[in-house]
Amino acid sequence: MSPWPTVLLAVVGAALLTVFEPVTWALIAELAGESRATANGMLATSNQLGATTGASVGGLVLAFGGFSLVGLLCLGAATIAALVIRTKVRGIGATRALVAGA
Repeated sequence: MSPWPTVLLAVVGAALLTVFEPVTWALIAELAGESRATANGMLATSNQLGATTGASVGGLVLAFGGFSLVGLLCLGAATIAALVIRTKVRGIGATRALVAGA
């Protein structure tokens, strides 16, 4: 199998990430209001934690549980993230209005 599809996917992902990161930081700063420092800290911590432990944990889960367990782990992580956002980030209504374009 050729490695070029993987290389192309990595290049596209990196290109999209260069757009996504600055927008994310700006959106967090705008939505957080008075909690700007907390929101920036949570975002930075989650980025660093994911970068340092994500690949290792993912590899172990894949080795011992297969792809279905990796999927369940991702579902659990997304659920926890949604709950944290729902309970810790102020102005969920403002977020919905901003996303809806209101």
